[in-house]
Amino acid sequence: MKNKIKSILITLLFTVFLSACGSSMDADTALLVNDTTVSKPVYQWYLIKAYDEASSMLPGADNIFSETIEGRPTKDWIRDKAIFYATRHVAIADACVKRNLKLSETMQSELDENLETFWNASGYFRYYSDFGIDETAFREILAGQKREELLYQYESEQLKNNITESDMQTYYPKHCAAIKYVAIPFPTTNDDSINNDSFNERIPDPVDTTPIYEEWKKTALRLGSLDTLMDEAAENEEYQNLGVSSSKSENSDYTLFYDSMQDIAADFIEALKKSDAGQIHTYEDLANQYWILYEKVDPATTPSIFSNNKDILIELIALDKFQDITNNLTTTTDVSENKSITRRQDLEELFSIP
Repeated sequence: MKNKIKSILITLLFTVFLSACGSSMDADTALLVNDTTVSKPVYQWYLIKAYDEASSMLPGADNIFSETIEGRPTKDWIRDKAIFYATRHVAIADACVKRNLKLSETMQSELDENLETFWNASGYFRYYSDFGIDETAFREILAGQKREELLYQYESEQLKNNITESDMQTYYPKHCAAIKYVAIPFPTTNDDSINNDSFNERIPDPVDTTPIYEEWKKTALRLGSLDTLMDEAAENEEYQNLGVSSSKSENSDYTLFYDSMQDIAADFIEALKKSDAGQIHTYEDLANQYWILYEKVDPATTPSIFSNNKDILIELIALDKFQDITNNLTTTTDVSENKSITRRQDLEELFSIP
């Protein structure tokens, strides 16, 4: 099994399988949180999520279970993280009930459509059923996403109204970076075996973009700026046809990156935040197959970063505060475990499923 399980398109989907219960737990109950049960299938979902997160924290590890995270054995970290996620989302569901927040008909329809799309049409059931996750639990996972959206909608206006300029100044260097960049695709290849003769088409001839990258890197380092190259990438049709791109647009010559962006490598975001402003840096984006030359922009000398991105920053800070609030809801919960599920599963064997 791959070292990282991809919860495709559903990284942020959270919920619990909720039902009324007494003081005891049956064999299919993983947790008892206050007066709510978390079923084993839902706990397994969170276990996969925790495993996925652990894998991302240990890139390149041959066996993550031989490693430690935050000074603890990986298997213990994964188990505790799964319990935390489940507990948090029981607390979110309870918070919705206390505020009389209910899913609208539109949300219910979206939930049904997502269930059909992911579980049935996309065949998620083939994969997740190996971990004991069934359609009922998956539906509740989708419902949990909607409950969290609902609670955020309820809280967001007050959260945003309380955000100050000082909050943005503090948040920005920890989570964001504005950069100028040019991106040059890796060389392409041509495999004649995949030519589509039935449509009388051939894939494009291979292009070695290495000389472009090497020359542009030399130019950027010599000039100490990317401005000339950004203009060339934006205006030269030949380069555009090769897939060369830049941060230059009609309104700005930089792009804002932040650490909660999807489909952006976490190590790239971290590299941006740690980089010195006004210097040329390089990054190899192996996932998307690009060389990136970038120059970090200093907000102290470019105050438009805050004025142009004020709405984005306020939304990011509000979401961050909401995350803290919902995390803190778990501190007032009473959690009981069915340890045959939460502690005694052989995780290394479980995640060796091909």
